[in-house]
Amino acid sequence: MKFVLLFVVFAACSATPDAAPRTVPALPTRSGLVPMEVEGHTVFVALAADEASRGRGLADRTTLAADEGMLFVYPAAGQRSFWMLGCRIALDIAFLDDQGGVLNVVTLPAPAPGLSSAQLPLAASLKPARFVLELPAGTFARWGLDAGARCILPALPESVR
Repeated sequence: MKFVLLFVVFAACSATPDAAPRTVPALPTRSGLVPMEVEGHTVFVALAADEASRGRGLADRTTLAADEGMLFVYPAAGQRSFWMLGCRIALDIAFLDDQGGVLNVVTLPAPAPGLSSAQLPLAASLKPARFVLELPAGTFARWGLDAGARCILPALPESVR
């Protein structure tokens, strides 16, 4: 019985000479982050695809790698406003349409300690946005990108496809 099982497993894992080679794109991975592209630049993002994670965002983060960020995913496009409550790092906030096209980018500084909610920096979409991408401040300028740039979105949870 063991010999038959071993033979079946070996046969299932070996390729036949006629079989076409399987190619899987070699994308680097990072724990808890998924890769996406912004006009050919790979960034690694945490997905904020539910109300709780969207509300938390990047609050209380004190650092963010140059190629890391967060992608906020909404079930449908709508007017979006983001403020810097609890945020300790300056951010580029890019508002994206259904297909990942950049609608507008706003760069917000890290808020000074002690500001009231009314004094916090605010960013808003100029058109209805389904996705919002937060990256370290200056990323879009460094890449020479703004409205009209294209993003290749990562695979999304079924609940928000």
